[in-house]
Parts: sequence; structure tokens; C-alpha cells
Amino acid sequence: MYLDAADMQDFLSPYLDHGYKQDRIALRDVEVLDDHARASLDVIDYFPPGDGAYHFTSLHAMIVVSQLGIVLACRSNGFHGKPGEIYMRDFSIVCRRKIQKVSDITFSLALRRSVQTRTEILYAIDYQFEAQAFTGRLRCLFPRGKSEPRE
Repeated sequence: MYLDAADMQDFLSPYLDHGYKQDRIALRDVEVLDDHARASLDVIDYFPPGDGAYHFTSLHAMIVVSQLGIVLACRSNGFHGKPGEIYMRDFSIVCRRKIQKVSDITFSLALRRSVQTRTEILYAIDYQFEAQAFTGRLRCLFPRGKSEPRE
């Protein structure tokens, strides 16, 4: 069966089509300790859900975990800033229950593993939101040597 754009229109999610572009998430506070980080965030604005009940999405989770994962890995490696382009290798998420808060959403990350080569570092970072409501792992590839370590 072939479906053109008009045939698919009734099946598409308005949120995935364009609504997520309206969402604004802000990190409220961050604490970085060695190989762990804790943070909280606020949802500043969001696309109105079709059922009227807001829920924090896996798209939001991926973005904030990626951002804070970069901070955590850079700090753990002694970099002053982002050392270059960082590439996500994979991202897993399990959503056990809805997160329907819009303020003070808590989450944490932990560096679980790093594999270093002469030019790159592969990090595995575990994360969880709101007492295990969302959990998963991010693996990302960092360039080495493009930012001077802190002294």
C-alpha cells in the first residue's frame, strides 16, 4: 500500500510534526561531582497536548541528557569547554511512568565507562529522571586534544 502525504495526514502526530519546536526547557540548577551530576529543569513553554494533560517527552529527555552529559564528560576530562563536535553513538530510554510536572523535574547522570584511543574517548553515561520514571544510557564519542585541560 502506498501512502502519499495527504493519505498520511490523519495519522500524523501534530506534536512530532511541528509542536516540539514550541517546547522550551531550561536547566534550573546543576551540580557536578567527579563522575556524577544532578540537575533540575523547568518546562518554560510547551505545545498543548491533544488530551490536555502535559507530559515530559523522551525528546526532552534526550536533549537535556545530551547537554548535561557533555558537561559531565568535559569536566571529568579536565576540559575548559567543549572540545569539538561530540557524536551520539546510541541513546536508550525506558519510560516507566509519565512525568507531568513542569517545574523542578529532577534527573541525574553517572559516567559508567570510558574507552580512550589516541584521538577519541567513548563515554557511557547512565541517567534517570524523577526517581526512575525515565532511565537509560547515552553513549557518545568525544574528540581528544582540542581543548586544554584545566590545571
